[in-house]
Amino acid sequence: MKSFGVLVVFFLGFQQNIDIDKIDAQLFDKINGVRVENKCSILTRDENLDKAAANQAIYIANKDVLEHVQSGNSKTKGLLDRVKLFSKKEYSKVGENLLFTSIPKEAIDSEVIAEKMKSLWVKSPSHFKNIKYGEFNYTGFGFALNKSKTKIYVVQVFGKK
Repeated sequence: MKSFGVLVVFFLGFQQNIDIDKIDAQLFDKINGVRVENKCSILTRDENLDKAAANQAIYIANKDVLEHVQSGNSKTKGLLDRVKLFSKKEYSKVGENLLFTSIPKEAIDSEVIAEKMKSLWVKSPSHFKNIKYGEFNYTGFGFALNKSKTKIYVVQVFGKK
């Protein structure tokens, strides 16, 4: 099952001091909370899926667009290509969620931004489908700022071994 979706989140203003590690940890916990609420097992963090997600986040942040396919490099073109590049383990199913959000000027509470990201993915049918898909058992996240540091791009990769 491959399910893809794109979501855009807008905030007013910009700030460049973001604690991505806190947002990452909180978003991971919140996504697992949604899975528990939907009677799914919690996801296990996978460093190889983190690498695949980070690769895509950097790509889309550099291009300042949301897209699931990378042009120009056959090794990282599609999601499965990226997962295979960074993982020696086989995944029988993969999925990917993307979003970006502008960075507010005022101080950012990582809890608030992680909740906003989770909520927007849950409200989007294609993203929510990936989140609550019971056969996914592993996940990874990638975060990247665009060149002007006005937006944060987030990629979540899901996998089933």
